Amino acid sequence: MASTRFGWALLAVALTASAMAQSKPTVGEKSSRLDLSVNYVADIANARPGACGCFALQGGGTEEAFFFLPNAAAVVDVSVVHTSKVSGTNAGLGLATFLAGPRYAIRNKSRYTPYVQALIGGVVGFDGLFPGQTSTTAKSFAITVGGGLEMKYNQRLSVRWIEANYLSTHLPNNTTNQQNNLKLSTGITLHFK
Repeated sequence: MASTRFGWALLAVALTASAMAQSKPTVGEKSSRLDLSVNYVADIANARPGACGCFALQGGGTEEAFFFLPNAAAVVDVSVVHTSKVSGTNAGLGLATFLAGPRYAIRNKSRYTPYVQALIGGVVGFDGLFPGQTSTTAKSFAITVGGGLEMKYNQRLSVRWIEANYLSTHLPNNTTNQQNNLKLSTGITLHFK
């Protein structure tokens, strides 16, 4: 069911993007200084280290990117994802990530803007089972490394086709206390001068 919803979301973004591909950005327009993104987010995780009892957490997020140079930005990323059932258990899990760091974007006259980023911060796990914890909440360090691709619709709006990041967290799990997730997102970005 989770993969079906994710598939429908990707199809909707792809259809929107192909419909918008007919409009072209104005030649000579200036790049934005501040980008605000609203995204659908899916984290692909595994229940047991070394085995793929994989499951998806779904939710949403927002990113703010302040471009202090034409292609370099400081980014703040906040997202919340949740699943009601982790593979192999009767428990759910939620993750709230708070990350910041640098982004390098290839911004030119093309409507397509690829970018790479490395963000660090923290994660709060909630509504889950955390060994050695007396509550259903745990906190840890988090880091993401990845990138994405946006397509500009006009001076004020872009569609984020895909952003894919490796997400490493260190929540208690009775083995290595490390999680290696794939964080995917898609959405829209508003540009401000």
